[in-house]
Amino acid sequence: MNTAKSTPSIPALRYQASALERHLVSFAKEEYPAQALQIRDVLLCLVRRIGDELERILAGAPQELDFDRARTLASYVYDLHSYVRYLRASSPRHTPPGIQFALAELTKHFFPARNGTPLCLVRPQWSYNLGYLDLSTTLEDMIQLHVLNPTDQPHTAEKRDLLPALWELQQQAKTAKDKAAGESQPYPNQLAVLSFARLDTDDVLLYPMLAHELGHFIDYSFRPRYLHLKNELYEAAAITLQSVQTALNLDQDSAEECYQQLLPHAYICLREIIADLLAARMMGFSFFVAQAEYLKRLSAWPGRTIEPSGYPGIKFRLSIVCDYLRSLRPPYNIGDFLRQHEDNEHAAFLLSYLGGWMQELEDDTTLRAAKKEPANSPQLFLENAIRSALPAVYKIVDEVMRDRPCARLTDSFFSRIINLTHDLPPSCESENDNSIAEIFSAAWAYRLKYGEARQENEVEQARKGLEYNKTCNLVLKAIELIPFAPTGVQPKTAVNGTTPQRQGVPPDVSERPHGVLGKRCLLARMALPVSNKSSIKVVPFKEAALNPVSLDLRLGNWFSVARKARLSCFTIEADSPERTSMFVRESTFTPQNERFVIHPGDLVLGTTLEFLALPGNVMAYVEGKSKIGRKGLIIATASKIDPGFHGVLVLELVNAGTVPIEISPGCVIAQLVFQGLHIPLEGDDLYHGEFYCQIKPM
Repeated sequence: MNTAKSTPSIPALRYQASALERHLVSFAKEEYPAQALQIRDVLLCLVRRIGDELERILAGAPQELDFDRARTLASYVYDLHSYVRYLRASSPRHTPPGIQFALAELTKHFFPARNGTPLCLVRPQWSYNLGYLDLSTTLEDMIQLHVLNPTDQPHTAEKRDLLPALWELQQQAKTAKDKAAGESQPYPNQLAVLSFARLDTDDVLLYPMLAHELGHFIDYSFRPRYLHLKNELYEAAAITLQSVQTALNLDQDSAEECYQQLLPHAYICLREIIADLLAARMMGFSFFVAQAEYLKRLSAWPGRTIEPSGYPGIKFRLSIVCDYLRSLRPPYNIGDFLRQHEDNEHAAFLLSYLGGWMQELEDDTTLRAAKKEPANSPQLFLENAIRSALPAVYKIVDEVMRDRPCARLTDSFFSRIINLTHDLPPSCESENDNSIAEIFSAAWAYRLKYGEARQENEVEQARKGLEYNKTCNLVLKAIELIPFAPTGVQPKTAVNGTTPQRQGVPPDVSERPHGVLGKRCLLARMALPVSNKSSIKVVPFKEAALNPVSLDLRLGNWFSVARKARLSCFTIEADSPERTSMFVRESTFTPQNERFVIHPGDLVLGTTLEFLALPGNVMAYVEGKSKIGRKGLIIATASKIDPGFHGVLVLELVNAGTVPIEISPGCVIAQLVFQGLHIPLEGDDLYHGEFYCQIKPM
């Protein structure tokens, strides 16, 4: 009885470990990104080993039960339970899949290969808006060999070797079917969970800030000494006990105390600067603008050079990023690129914008003098030390990224801007490793030159926020389209944003202007610049998709399914779209090469991969494909598309057969017939309803 009062219940601990294992196994690839599933598998290695060890303790004689080890194993279970929320927050309901894809691409291209196999997961964070969790180090620190591996099976001399060994055992235990399907993966020895500025508000234009957190991941991947702790930085900064004592004229004890206070602040400041510069290499102009906009929301301009916490102040860190971007050699120097295109109105505007920033970011000696800061203050000593270390910081960043090209702008940058001005995704006919940075840079250029003015010109208050929301949707759509675009080919776009004429297609668009538009007329209209009032735009467009009098449409990634367990009934006349989307349906995202299953009798909302933009003199009809309908899949959509519509098309997919049907993003799902109007619509008659610029079912 006394023992029961003072010792934990090991069966209860075993139950908790089993419950955690069930939670982890429940994560399915149909709902969560591949990165979340790999992190799940790493956690499963630990959880299963914890369960095995608890079983061994239970199997021992009662008088030999190791309660101390059981308590430690229990603490592991509690810690691992907390990581489940990271995985759940990575689902498409909480984290835009396009951003997870962008992070994975940046990691693939910029993470130093010599540092291991990296894996990054994006999640919202509610307590603080910027965050980096070095999960690999956290898990390694958790492990104690005498607790998790008392029998030395598998044999591991170092605790850092235990997780890879458990991973290998887990891979060996997988079925032949899993291995054939490519489910066997190498151990990802560099794990990170990243959260960042306002992720949970879907403020897409701030997503380049994610590269700053990826910069931290790269920094901490260097072992045994992180980048921001390298000796050469502190030698250049000359932060030593002797230098503090001499510069500040302190006695030995005071100098020791001051030195111990300054050193952690130097660590923090250099860590943040390195992450900023790595992010600038990865995202270029878009990172500078996103960081400027975000930091201005956090604190008043200009802030101190170095805050009491050790973080660099807003003006100081922006000046460092700006100077670094200006120092890059062509073709990565944005100033050189813009000066080469000075005759372009967008280049001229951005040169003026950057010129204004350079004036704002000039040395703040005058500001410091106005504060009458003493020449021998610890704060000023730290500022001077950090400035002295900056050349060494630049050198380290350049060495880390030596074999990786920086973000740069190309001629397609201007075409992306023009697409946004006409409410189109900033996409190109082909994409490459640089596309993500250029898409965000174009989005910020559009926002600065047009977006704010358009927003202010809206008379209705409710519509002022729609401009920003529209831009966010278009950027996300462009990122989601990257996996479907040809890669490694220069896009066929001109500097002025027009689309080159296709060979053999005359620019004449007068062919049956009031009837159904045929292939010849559609090609001519699609070749027109987006500014032309007769231009039809389909993004992405494949000429092979054109039939004599229709255009084949492919299936997109987003689906919306009914929440049958929560739905008592649905009243068409009374229920609002907001209530419908919140209580009646839920969205899910299916990546390319994965499959979505529609069961007999189910109604599923899907989308087209293509983003459509109709002019004022054309309407369209969605029609099903006969070969698909004969298999039982009916496209029961509201078929009419009004002139002026921009967005993906939402398709009502019904399985009218008796067996489940699998469909995959990118497959041909429907066709579009275009109809010319006798009198074009203009102004308020054009479509600007609630589904304007939609990118997924609402």
